[in-house]
Amino acid sequence: MTEEKLLPPYPRMGEIYRTLALAFDTKARNRDVDRYAREGDIDWRFPGSLVEELFFKPFYAVLDEEYAGVLCAALIRFYQDYISLVASLGLDALLRKQALPVLIESFFVPRGASLLHQLVESFGGPEVARLLDSDGTSIAAVFEWLPASAGAQVFGNESCRAPINCRVRTHTPGNEAWGIDRR
Repeated sequence: MTEEKLLPPYPRMGEIYRTLALAFDTKARNRDVDRYAREGDIDWRFPGSLVEELFFKPFYAVLDEEYAGVLCAALIRFYQDYISLVASLGLDALLRKQALPVLIESFFVPRGASLLHQLVESFGGPEVARLLDSDGTSIAAVFEWLPASAGAQVFGNESCRAPINCRVRTHTPGNEAWGIDRR
């Protein structure tokens, strides 16, 4: 039997947490998330300590407590909604490669966009539509949004839409300029 047939048709929460932790670079040496991904969601209990270790503590170290709390609360809601969804859907007859595109389009993408919208509404940031625009890059959207009040000036080809000659310079006491210059 192939590994594809052994996997459930939906990603396990451990797999999702591991993927997010790798994306945010917060996994470090945490073996619990690897075990959780490998063994699956046996008891369906929310692994609060895992979320605290993987997400809250690292986010809090670079963000403030409120922002880290909002992100982790969104992860908790996501977990609860996802568990309810996969428990109520009859996906057992499908392979993962059949179920995953539907889950991505109807669950993962809307949840991610909703979280981005919530963060922008609560804390400010680039327009969500601009962040998710397939004709541009997310980093260019962030560079375009950087507020002048923070001392940032962005310049480049067509407001940094092209990845070439895109530079960001900030002027702060003791640090006259730093930036990204991709030529």
